[in-house]
Amino acid sequence: MAKRSFGTIEKLKSGNYRAFWKNGTTIIRAPSTFPHKKPAQEWLAAQQTAYASGQFDPTRPVVSEPEERRSLTLDQWVNEYLGRHAEAGTLAPKTIQSYRSCYRANLRDRFAKCPLSSITKEDVRSWYNGFDPTRPGARRSTYRVFSALMHAAVEEGLIPESPVAVKGAVTKKRRTIDNPRTIVATPKQVAALAAAMPDELAITVLLGFWCSMRYGEITELRRKDIDFGENDNTATIHVSRAVQYASGFGYTVGPPKTEAGIRDIAVPQAMIPALRNHLDTYVVQDRDALLVHSPTSITRWLSNKSLNGHFKKAPRAVPDLDPRFTFHGLRHSGLTHAGQCGATLAELLRRAGHSDINTVLIYQHATRERDA
Repeated sequence: MAKRSFGTIEKLKSGNYRAFWKNGTTIIRAPSTFPHKKPAQEWLAAQQTAYASGQFDPTRPVVSEPEERRSLTLDQWVNEYLGRHAEAGTLAPKTIQSYRSCYRANLRDRFAKCPLSSITKEDVRSWYNGFDPTRPGARRSTYRVFSALMHAAVEEGLIPESPVAVKGAVTKKRRTIDNPRTIVATPKQVAALAAAMPDELAITVLLGFWCSMRYGEITELRRKDIDFGENDNTATIHVSRAVQYASGFGYTVGPPKTEAGIRDIAVPQAMIPALRNHLDTYVVQDRDALLVHSPTSITRWLSNKSLNGHFKKAPRAVPDLDPRFTFHGLRHSGLTHAGQCGATLAELLRRAGHSDINTVLIYQHATRERDA
């Protein structure tokens, strides 16, 4: 917030600027936000001139948003807000797709035609309490999207406060023992999973477990991202990109999920021969060559659908492994194994590419077998 001799200018999270000044106890706001600071300064200067020359009428209504802005419906706001971010590239395509999907599936029927200013806390609470209780994950995700949209409207000056304020709405319940996300594979089971995959895709299993890499990081990994030490005794993977697919956008390459996701990962020595063999057998001699690729082209990314089509069959070939085990479970299992082997929280944060310490605390728990 910039303090001035006359009025105040605030920079919003959206990048726009909001200007206002006080006439006694009345706050006089600009009719809209400004894309740059200079127009906001010019508006305040004009207001100051009018006030000093006696042309300002203190009895007139407070300047507010133009009528068409005040009457924006949620549907219009969603299209404007997401369209703006899509054009500016300030939200990832996958995020925009997720927002639109949540809105269309769970909010549009109830709120699409409602002006933003007409949506009350009671309306939101009624919607939240009426959500299908068997879909807590969808309710939590949609609530986050609803909250983000309405808080953005507050920043734009379209509404005074967000009505999305249900206490405890985003609190996750403790996972039950039978939750598929709690399944942890052992190193021996991971080796069996890799063996059950097509030879050219076995490396994805090892990278997911031993190097704690996310799917999008693995599928964007290229030959140039791997450095071998002298005599191939050591190897380091440099993670600086990830690929995502979003409907309407196609494949997009950008930074990893979090800023901490840009990291160097030391490859366990026992895995180095498999990594070297994969490079020599399945990856062309080009620095930009993908480690894994589409079955139809060595320059196209391997799709999530293609990889999961093979991986879903693999757990059935592994004794004592729950068949519900997922590809993301490899990363969870690898970090859990590292925690069991004595990795510190700092080491887990760095290896996982996480920035939230609470996220990696779960990887220091013991599996049921180890506890027994």
